[in-house]
Amino acid sequence: MSLQDHPGFKQVLHLTSFRPEEIPAFHAALRLALDHRGKLTLLHIGMEDHDHVPWDRFPHVRETLEGWGLMPKDSAQQDVFTTLGIKIHKHALHAKDLKEPVARYLDENPSDMVVMATEGRSALRQLVSPSRSEPIADLSNIPTLFLPTDGPTPLRETDGALSLKRILIPALNVATALTAIRPVLALARCSVAQPVIVHIMHVGDDAHALDALQLPNIPEATWERSVLRGAVVETISEFAASWGPDLIAMATDGRDSWSDALMGTTTERILRGTKRMMLAVPGK
Repeated sequence: MSLQDHPGFKQVLHLTSFRPEEIPAFHAALRLALDHRGKLTLLHIGMEDHDHVPWDRFPHVRETLEGWGLMPKDSAQQDVFTTLGIKIHKHALHAKDLKEPVARYLDENPSDMVVMATEGRSALRQLVSPSRSEPIADLSNIPTLFLPTDGPTPLRETDGALSLKRILIPALNVATALTAIRPVLALARCSVAQPVIVHIMHVGDDAHALDALQLPNIPEATWERSVLRGAVVETISEFAASWGPDLIAMATDGRDSWSDALMGTTTERILRGTKRMMLAVPGK
């Protein structure tokens, strides 16, 4: 399958705890499902039993779509599918921990993308772990999109459309670059700002680490690449601070020390430091 052939995100899972600061993440998840005419599942994990789940606190899909001008006011629930071709499912799980229930849910309900808001540290630690023995290994083939609650959100206010101008892909080598590039191109095709500038960077002593990387000539993206020396976290964070990407995409396969660092506290530190939307793409 070529870089251009990514199937897109037809099954989108959004984790919600009903906090107002999670609304941008909900908007991003809804827009991805909308752009791919797919299914959006809103999943809440908490200590409430089923009879006491506050279903009315789930993000309001129809009201959002009406506010975006995509549906008429006072639309019926079934109009979401008949008008826009997307399915909406709301689900609640009784659990204290986040990681194991999410892994179990995704094992039974395959998804193409997980979208969630995060303050940086706790959510990433629960969903991205360098240990293959962790239950979250069940998520190994599912990209996860993190939206910091205190950072910029590249969504157009009028209709929630994704507006990506710059994407940064830190890469250990050609293989990890390709792992991240495929879902990045699927996101770039959804962006109302095109072409998207995609900058692929390697941090390390191998000046030729990206030489063999072949990139497609497509209208949705233009390409840049660089090799920098320095400490991985600091170098990526400093570059991101100066360049200002709308999205940082990182392959996280856990097979070596460099990507082990990216999967754990390093990824958390980059997310906290840059406050940018981040896409974690587990290796196959």
